[in-house]
Amino acid sequence: QKSLIAGDTRRIVVSTVGIDIYENSARWLFQRYPLDWKPITAEGQFRVHLVIVGFGQLGEAVLIQAGRIGHFANGQPLAVTVIDHDAAKKETLFRSRYPLINSVCDLAFQSLVASDPAVVALVQKICDQPNTMLTCAVCLREDSMSLAFSPRKRRDVESWGSRPAGTWNRRDHRLRRRCPPMNAD
Repeated sequence: QKSLIAGDTRRIVVSTVGIDIYENSARWLFQRYPLDWKPITAEGQFRVHLVIVGFGQLGEAVLIQAGRIGHFANGQPLAVTVIDHDAAKKETLFRSRYPLINSVCDLAFQSLVASDPAVVALVQKICDQPNTMLTCAVCLREDSMSLAFSPRKRRDVESWGSRPAGTWNRRDHRLRRRCPPMNAD
């Protein structure tokens, strides 16, 4: 600091570190609420499934982080279902940027609007699969949409034994836990 004040610029080091609030939020989400919220042993039959509702910047960050950490003791690959109104276009763009995504998870995209009752039917179908450990991340662009979606769908989703993870709040740029913790039997 003294060198800078004195005008000596030979020792100035500029550090540029990108701060990605979406990546940080996704990292925080899985540190606080791991995908394997029940113990998974090497012999275990659980299949971890992540449903992402909304595939904007946050939804993409959640998927990338899940792909980084979604390795489980039983060797089962992480299953991910992305629900977005423009899923086909977003899938094409995402796969062009991450061509090896299928080597870290089984990824499926569904073109549905979050308010469509078919979303609940799809999540129920996933829950009906034996030994499924489901987490839902609501990553809709507008706070009002996320908040309206979460409590309404949460009752349905929780009754099937899954765990909604959280909703995005743009005002403070964090994923917020909108649901009380569920007991992981």
